[in-house]
Amino acid sequence: MQASTVDYDIVALSMPIYYNREGDHDHNGMLFVLEANVPILVYIEALARQGSWPRPGVQTPNLQTLFAEAAPRAQDIEVHLPLTPEQARRPHPLVRPLVLRARLGDTVKVTLRNQIRDRDVGLHLVSGGYDVETSDGSHVGANPATLAGFGSTQIYTCVL
Repeated sequence: MQASTVDYDIVALSMPIYYNREGDHDHNGMLFVLEANVPILVYIEALARQGSWPRPGVQTPNLQTLFAEAAPRAQDIEVHLPLTPEQARRPHPLVRPLVLRARLGDTVKVTLRNQIRDRDVGLHLVSGGYDVETSDGSHVGANPATLAGFGSTQIYTCVL
């Protein structure tokens, strides 16, 4: 089998995570998502906030524009888009742990963009084939930090 490089572009987001239909949620939820899915989650979060108190200093987004940006990707990956705030305040299949897949021998390259304010984030790819000084996803001991600050990007590589 031919080894290859598998590229993933992911984003760290902060958004409410709804656990059930009754509205139980973590209003400070954080998750990693494929960058291509970000428009869907931005739309869901904006729709879920409809009818709630406006956030100081945050402009209310245009839901029609967000829907138009999210709809093509939702159709491509065959997930539904909620149409009402009540539907947006329910669990969605994209709001779950992110699993990245590759074959033994492949090189995995993950480009992580951090959109979580006031928090550095990182990834630790589980395998023996990563460089602890560039792809550990931490800031430990005398090793340089490999975390992504808000608004920045970090690249992690690992050979499986």
